[in-house]
Amino acid sequence: MFPSPLSSPVHGKMKSTSWAGISTRSSRRSKRARVGSGGAELLRDSHPLSSVRRQQRCKKLKISSYDEGLEFRLASLPPIWIHGGLPIVAIFLTFPLWHGFHGPGIKTAAIVVVGIIFSLLAHELGHALIAHRCGAKPVLIRLHAGGGEAICEVNDRTPWEDRLITLAGPAMNLVIGIACFLILATVLPDQTSPLPNDSLWTKPPPTFGPPLPRAVEWLGWLNLLWAAVNLLPAFPLDGGHLLYSVIEERSGPQPALFWTGLLGTVFAVAAKIIFVGALLAGIVIWSPPYVSPNWKALKSARRSGADIVNLRKP
Repeated sequence: MFPSPLSSPVHGKMKSTSWAGISTRSSRRSKRARVGSGGAELLRDSHPLSSVRRQQRCKKLKISSYDEGLEFRLASLPPIWIHGGLPIVAIFLTFPLWHGFHGPGIKTAAIVVVGIIFSLLAHELGHALIAHRCGAKPVLIRLHAGGGEAICEVNDRTPWEDRLITLAGPAMNLVIGIACFLILATVLPDQTSPLPNDSLWTKPPPTFGPPLPRAVEWLGWLNLLWAAVNLLPAFPLDGGHLLYSVIEERSGPQPALFWTGLLGTVFAVAAKIIFVGALLAGIVIWSPPYVSPNWKALKSARRSGADIVNLRKP
């Protein structure tokens, strides 16, 4: 998901133009210049030890810590910052798997926790990849307990490019979810099914399936659920930005902010009712959207609408 228009200082501060094509062309020119000049520089670049050093530099992982999280820098990827609370939330989401403290359940939960973090990362990388294709440089990917953001430099994008970037995140979760079920159906056999009737000996089927197939099934359902939830018309979800973009193009920013904030507030209140009901049932669920950004958007739209009315008065 992307930060909402009301809570995104980065979009207001950073200004840049399309850079992908420029950097590609400049790198080609510099390469041709080196080849044309010949001499020691060409020999140095072609030396096997220099290529090994370049590969080592590209593969070097840099880790730093700040704001209760870790930032990872690797190769050509944008910096990836992960808040320390994200694994804790992921562990709580897998409570039905490990609550009995059985060995297979704990192993399954551990796989799912790692899968949740990587699925969230894939979602934001989907945004960042398409943004890069559209000429916006990704500068940071943030993963935290509330979800994540792919923060990019501001550039001149068309509304259709903006919507394509927005849809890239849920599309990644949809692809991962379908891939999980394809793997489950073709690669991982159903090891929890009862023995065939013609078996020479019988015993009760295991009460808990093998860790890997069950973890893949969990990740499949979670990714499909994330893809659907992220398309809800509410801030800061992708569906909210999609709805805002469509209404803004046709009617302007004030109606876009009003209707997205109104629908988002309704969905946020419903999500909190579902969250409380799940807690009473002993189940921890992820329940976006959130009331605060949508209520702020609604109030801001009403305030700007009132200002417009006052300006029109004689």
